[in-house]
Amino acid sequence: MIPRAAIAFLLLAGALISAGAQQPGKTYHVGFLWESPSVLPEGIEAIRRGLHDRGWVDGKGVVLDYRWAEGRYDHLDELAAELG
Repeated sequence: MIPRAAIAFLLLAGALISAGAQQPGKTYHVGFLWESPSVLPEGIEAIRRGLHDRGWVDGKGVVLDYRWAEGRYDHLDELAAELG
C-alpha cells in the first residue's frame, strides 16, 4: 500500500509535469516526506527525470524538498510541518 504522502507527492509532481515548461520568475516547491532515500530510489529519480524532460529543473523553477522519517514515525508531524 502506498502512503498518502507519496500519493500527494506523485499527484503534485504529475501536475507540474502536465503543466509543461516552467513560467519565468515562478518557483514551485514540492515537499516529499518518505521513510528514507533508500526506499524506492528509482521512483525519486524517475520523478526528477520526468520533470527535467519537461523543462523543470530542481532548483530552477521547482524545488524538491525532502524529509526522511528514518524510522522515526513519531516525528512525522514535525517533518511535515517543516515542509509546510
